[in-house]
Amino acid sequence: MGLSTAIGFCHALEVPIIGISSLKALASQIPHSPPPITPIIDSRKGEFFTAQFVWNNGHGLIRNMKDTCLKFGDFPSAFKEKTLFIGNNFVRQAPLIEETLGHRALLAPAHFWILRASAVGYLGLKRFHARDFDDAQGLNPLYLRPPDIRPDPNRSRVQSFPLIE
Repeated sequence: MGLSTAIGFCHALEVPIIGISSLKALASQIPHSPPPITPIIDSRKGEFFTAQFVWNNGHGLIRNMKDTCLKFGDFPSAFKEKTLFIGNNFVRQAPLIEETLGHRALLAPAHFWILRASAVGYLGLKRFHARDFDDAQGLNPLYLRPPDIRPDPNRSRVQSFPLIE
């Protein structure tokens, strides 16, 4: 809904739009890490949205792995080398990462584990100054798994209301 609202404002005001990945914004909060940076966001369905980035001198963050959705059990095969993790829930995610990956898991300090609007704004401002705008008609949210919306089997499709005379 947020993206649809933003696109509507851009059309109405005739201004450009810039889409920023939440995963990239999380990773950008770690300044110049030698190991790859892996942001994770809880999908609330036993899975985690993740990607991986590396700092490239003079070019900022470079995507090293596509956005994906993984269960913690899949982390060992996805992350075979030391990786610096940052997420959206340190208390819950940090122990799972350490338990699953052991010595390969480096954890960003706990106070970094929240997506800050300033990180999103900074990436957006960089793209704005570079005149790197998105096409509002082609900008779509990235869904990494099918939606969870299903009809409730316990609810009748047709609701009847008593007539009041």
